[in-house]
Amino acid sequence: MSLKIKSKIHHKKIPRQGFSVQSLKQANPKNSRGRRTWEYKMAKGQQLSFYQRLKGEKFGNHFHKGEDPSKNPEIIIFTSGIVQIKFTYLSGKEKNVIIDATKAPQKLLLFPYVLHANEAKTDCTYVEYRQTWFDKKRPDTFSEKEFLKMQSQKNRPRNQ
Repeated sequence: MSLKIKSKIHHKKIPRQGFSVQSLKQANPKNSRGRRTWEYKMAKGQQLSFYQRLKGEKFGNHFHKGEDPSKNPEIIIFTSGIVQIKFTYLSGKEKNVIIDATKAPQKLLLFPYVLHANEAKTDCTYVEYRQTWFDKKRPDTFSEKEFLKMQSQKNRPRNQ
């Protein structure tokens, strides 16, 4: 009795040895953090971004409005290291959180309108899952300055 196995091949050309290893392209080789960021864009529009951050490095310090579905919520998986994140809400409330991925990966969901400022307490790596390819023209990433402006407008008395 013979068993027929059907499989769908997702690559147009199968390498002779039956596998392929490829380096990912750097997101931005012109700056130091960009050289430690890689992107993998999948055929159906999803994207994985891979990051390495060094001990003491500060990153983020921005917020998202949720206009990009990949930022509502933003999904980050920390795969190694320790990161401290300061979350600031429009109400002015702040919360400091330590994410420790030294024993197991940790998933972080970041929802719109929460300012997040990160500091690597050790060298760390993380992966961001995107439902859509990153669009430099519409990044849905806004500065701390814009957040503070929104915060002051929200907390201003109605008659002003």
